[in-house]
Amino acid sequence: MQAPFRKWGILCHTLTTMLSSDILEKQFGPTELVIIAQNANYRLIKTIAKKNQTVLEISFVRFDTPNINIFADVHQTVLRGSSMGKAFTDAGVQFVRTPRSVDHIEVLPDIQSLFGHVGLATIVTVDIFVGPKKVHYCHITEIYSPLVAWPDIKTPKSSHINQTLLEISTLLSRA
Repeated sequence: MQAPFRKWGILCHTLTTMLSSDILEKQFGPTELVIIAQNANYRLIKTIAKKNQTVLEISFVRFDTPNINIFADVHQTVLRGSSMGKAFTDAGVQFVRTPRSVDHIEVLPDIQSLFGHVGLATIVTVDIFVGPKKVHYCHITEIYSPLVAWPDIKTPKSSHINQTLLEISTLLSRA
């Protein structure tokens, strides 16, 4: 599974500037973002491959609500359904992904059913910092389908991942 990343020469530090959509599109072609649930505090989305509608990623975003108004116009673009990385970079605002943990685990059945594939999902937790002062914008839990090859990064295991998966499962049941 990791061979494509050796081929592309992606190093761990590249993940701070490379968008997750870039990683997915290198493997699966063009992608589309679909909002499952959203309010002022969070956003639950799925990223699908346009060519076959396969769900590649489920992301749970917790916005840093005191800071979202610093870049209010870009935030509104995000809320209208744009990829946040693309929204910030298109607006000329620095966008930095700081990976916190990478786990490979089996996810709950309702999450697994969205992927349509059985196997270990890759769960990446990241913090997003934006602008020249690197203001904290949000915390994201990204769950990648077993089909997605993700760079092998050594990180501490997340202590909150099971609770986050339960939150996502609850939101999915309401959507």
